[in-house]
Amino acid sequence: LALVAACTVVTSAIIWTVLRWRAAAALRRAPVTLGGIEAVTVLGLVALLFTVFVGLQARYLFGGSDFVANTIGLTYAEYARSGFFELVAVDALGLPLVLAAHHLVTTDDQRVRQSLTGLMTLVALLLALIAVSAWYRLSLYARVFGLTEERIVAAAAIVWMGGTLLWFGVTVLRDKSVHFVSGSGVLAFAVLAALHIVNPDAWAMRTQIARAQAGHPFDAPYLKYVGADALPPLLDALPTLSPPIRCGVLAGLDQRKVVTDWRSWTVPRWNAERARIRHRADLTALREACSAR
Repeated sequence: LALVAACTVVTSAIIWTVLRWRAAAALRRAPVTLGGIEAVTVLGLVALLFTVFVGLQARYLFGGSDFVANTIGLTYAEYARSGFFELVAVDALGLPLVLAAHHLVTTDDQRVRQSLTGLMTLVALLLALIAVSAWYRLSLYARVFGLTEERIVAAAAIVWMGGTLLWFGVTVLRDKSVHFVSGSGVLAFAVLAALHIVNPDAWAMRTQIARAQAGHPFDAPYLKYVGADALPPLLDALPTLSPPIRCGVLAGLDQRKVVTDWRSWTVPRWNAERARIRHRADLTALREACSAR
């Protein structure tokens, strides 16, 4: 997902680099350009396509819990995932196309330039609307089932895409497109740095624990797949959970693969092992209580 989150900026960077490339002096030739009418036609069709998509999918984009409950065969997971991948698809299609049109058009006709700016603004607003829908659907999914590392990373990707659209408006739509790719790259690195700081595994586990303490179900089988960063807060909170959840957690922990190869050593695994040692007596007592149930 981190690679997916960087898809648009990488694509845009490649296209921008190619478009700014000039042939060597020995191979001089006329630069590639695009007529204003042609660019307006292409962007107009793209804007029309996105407008029709948003119009036909309006109820689906913002349907919420009632829409999921009333749609046979639709789950919250499918509803959220489709929103995320729709956003990735339209961003990967829309932004590079708009950037290419902006760079290639060389007309001085003010009416054409105004039309292009208006169409680019419309496309950006439609992309922003789809980004808001993706965020809404993901937040709905998280409210019902809680956070996981994957959901936090997907949320970060949506934040980056939304920030990229905002940066697009600040730069490209104000004829400062030379700063767009570099700014988008800086934003991508900032989002990735923030992910490392907040520690998605530990954050997701703390929210799942809070939900369990409030009486919501706890997905114990998922413990087989969580990262090592999730284990210390889980072991710290284990005695505060209800007996059925505690026994499910212990069963899930027992199914985790134990890695003993020193080449696989990491700080999170070291912290997780320290937490196991610190809570060894509690874990033994809790396992005996679960066996006696």
